[in-house]
Amino acid sequence: MPRRIRRALLGAGLSAAATAGLLAGTAGTAHAAPTVYSVRLAWFEIEQTQDNNSFDEVYLKVNGSTVWGPHDVSANLAVNIGASLPTFYYDSDHTLTVEAWDRDPGRDDRVGYFRLGANPQLGVAGIQLRGNGGVYDMIIDVERVN
Repeated sequence: MPRRIRRALLGAGLSAAATAGLLAGTAGTAHAAPTVYSVRLAWFEIEQTQDNNSFDEVYLKVNGSTVWGPHDVSANLAVNIGASLPTFYYDSDHTLTVEAWDRDPGRDDRVGYFRLGANPQLGVAGIQLRGNGGVYDMIIDVERVN
């Protein structure tokens, strides 16, 4: 039997089996729409500067795009970043990645990052980012939209 005919018969057989399963109620369950979350980056503070001086040139990225900065941020000074940032949205089929960077001549340093996925902690939460000698704290607010 030629290959094209075998493929056609196999496809017809699978289609009939799937239809029979639907009629008999044995087909796989339908996928629900993904849950949507809103994320607000509210406050930012440097506990320890990455550059070992009194301030870092901080910028933030969300999913790879710069959304804030660079700004000179002094150590131990809380900055209300929520006032200048939009609310970010993502769904449970994807992740939201937030990165904190320090701008330097030559090569910038990523101090840290966090990801929010399918089951994030809802409400206000503190996140600490550590890396390359810096310690940054961030307050975020995550809510379920649907």
